[in-house]
Amino acid sequence: MAPAQRCPLCRQTFFCGRGHVYSRKHQRQLKVALERLLPQVRTGGRRGPWKPGGGDASEQGGPEGLGSESPARVLLSLSPFLPQVEAARKAIRAAQVERYVPEHERSCWCLCCSCEVRKHLSHGNLTVLHGGLLEHLASPEHKKATNKFWWENKAEFQMKEKFLISPQDYARFKKSMVKGLDSYEEKEDEVIKEMAAQIREAEHSRQEVVRSVLEVGFPRRSQSTSGSARPRRGLFSTWKVERNKQPSSLGLTAVLILESATSPRA
Repeated sequence: MAPAQRCPLCRQTFFCGRGHVYSRKHQRQLKVALERLLPQVRTGGRRGPWKPGGGDASEQGGPEGLGSESPARVLLSLSPFLPQVEAARKAIRAAQVERYVPEHERSCWCLCCSCEVRKHLSHGNLTVLHGGLLEHLASPEHKKATNKFWWENKAEFQMKEKFLISPQDYARFKKSMVKGLDSYEEKEDEVIKEMAAQIREAEHSRQEVVRSVLEVGFPRRSQSTSGSARPRRGLFSTWKVERNKQPSSLGLTAVLILESATSPRA
C-alpha cells in the first residue's frame, strides 16, 4: 500500500499515491479551482492564490515542498506570479520609463527558480518598468529551471509558455526601451522649457509691480513738497508786509514824547 498523502485541493487523505490526481473527484475540484484562478490571473485582484477553506499561500508554508503537490496546487501557487508576468508582457511593445523612486527596488519571487528577482530595471535617476523581470524571464537559466519545475510538478504544459520570454520578444523590448528613453528625454526637455517660461513670466511681473510702485511714489513726493513749501513762503511774506505796515512801538513812543514837549503847558 502506498504511504498516506494529503490532498490540499480535495482536503482528504488518500493511499493511492500519485494516482489520486487522475480521479474524478480530484479533476472536478481542479476544474473549480481553475475557474476561480483564471479571473485572478487576468486581473491580479488577489494578493495570494486561492486556498480551499480560505487564506493565502503564505499561510501554507510558501513555495517549499511543491514537488509532492498536485498539479492544481502547482497552478494555484503560480497565480501570484502570473499577474506580474502578464504586466511585464504588456511592456514589451511599449516600455515605460519613469523617474527613479525607492519603490522601484521591489522584488518578486520566481517559483521556477526559487529566487527573488528585481521587478524593474533602474540606472541612475531613471527606471524602466518591468525591465528586470523581463530580463530574468528571457535568461537561459530561467528557461532551464522552468522546464525542470514543470517536469517535477506535472503542471499543465500549455501554461509554461506564459512564464517564458523568447529572445525575439526581448529584442523587441530593447527597441521599445530605447524609444521610451527618447520620449522621456523629450518630455523632460518640454518640462524644463515650461518651467523656464514660468520663471521668466514671474520675473517680468515682479519688475512691472516694482516699476508701477516707483512711478506712483515719485509724483506724490513732488506734490507734497511743492504744496507744503509754497503756502509757507506766502504766509511768511504776507506777515512780513503787514508787520512793515504797522508802526513800531519805539516810533509811537518817540512821537508821543515830541508832541508832549512841543505842546504849550496849560
